[in-house]
Amino acid sequence: MSDDERSDSLLSEQSATEPGPLTAEEISRDPFINKVRELYDAGWPLFTKEMIRHAQDQISQQPLPANVDLLGFDGKMHTRPCLINLFTPGRDETWLPYIHYKSFESLTQPRRHPETSFVTVLIGGTLARDADATLNISQDDVRRAFDKNFDLWEQSELWAGIKAQMQPHLSTLPKTVDKIIGFGLGEFTQPSSVICGYNGKDRSCAQHSLMIMAAKFVEEHTGNSIKCYAQDPAYFDTCKMVLTDRAVEVVEAERGFLLVDENTIVVSISPNVPVRQIVADLGRPAMMMWNQISEPEVREWMYSDEALGWISPYTTDPVSPRVMALREDYTELIINGGESADKLLGDMAVYVRKPSLKL
Repeated sequence: MSDDERSDSLLSEQSATEPGPLTAEEISRDPFINKVRELYDAGWPLFTKEMIRHAQDQISQQPLPANVDLLGFDGKMHTRPCLINLFTPGRDETWLPYIHYKSFESLTQPRRHPETSFVTVLIGGTLARDADATLNISQDDVRRAFDKNFDLWEQSELWAGIKAQMQPHLSTLPKTVDKIIGFGLGEFTQPSSVICGYNGKDRSCAQHSLMIMAAKFVEEHTGNSIKCYAQDPAYFDTCKMVLTDRAVEVVEAERGFLLVDENTIVVSISPNVPVRQIVADLGRPAMMMWNQISEPEVREWMYSDEALGWISPYTTDPVSPRVMALREDYTELIINGGESADKLLGDMAVYVRKPSLKL
């Protein structure tokens, strides 16, 4: 993913005329926020497979209904306008529905006049992307660039170091691990992706290579076949074909989250959705390779003249209390690969589930 797409960058709001943040006192007295915290502290999941399946059922309808029924984390159905029907497509534009997720932070650190909805798995709209219409690059060029990056990664000191750190812990993995799923690893068809330097597209190639090689590495030690899956709405058809050539199944419509279970390895580095919070509610995978889980810094909303709006205090994949609790169930392996690791993998760490954890 490119630097300006990285989830650890702050999210700018769109207009200076939009309402600002609530004060700490207002948050403490806000009945909706207090109810969210009450349900959260009582163990109600923000994300469930039932919520995701229900949202998928809604967007599979053709034509899309004017209103959709979505399951909230309060256990109730909520009827909402299907926002994609409100968009007016421009010339040669096509809007497609997609599933959007609201993090714990977006519910408890809102701006003024927040949306007081208990729905955390929502339906939004995104422009359809046509790579062939915008990029002067062939499928063979993309495939060769990916293969070159893959070979570089396979021979890299960084991958050798990651394997060395993982090696002593592989014996604790269950022999039943059967899949690895990459979430939001990014597309790699932009022209910059064919340059084997440290740019955003090379990050995407490296992260997909990490997923594929990690599957093979673990498979060699467990003796069990491991299937590779990848989920990212940003994929062009060319991305999908290249990944298919590498025996990676691209899953659509958020189906990847439905596959997560105790026999899964999750790979997700700086995604644009709260992957760690979703996974923390869905279960305890065998292993995760994602951004290091650290106590979140206390930040406040800030106004930016440059951005012409308010800057959010949280990222797109923030660390919530439940993500912090999840960390306790895993052995944490901090990846120390120097500048190369920082550019390609960010602050990635490997989390291996403790064998003592009762599922």
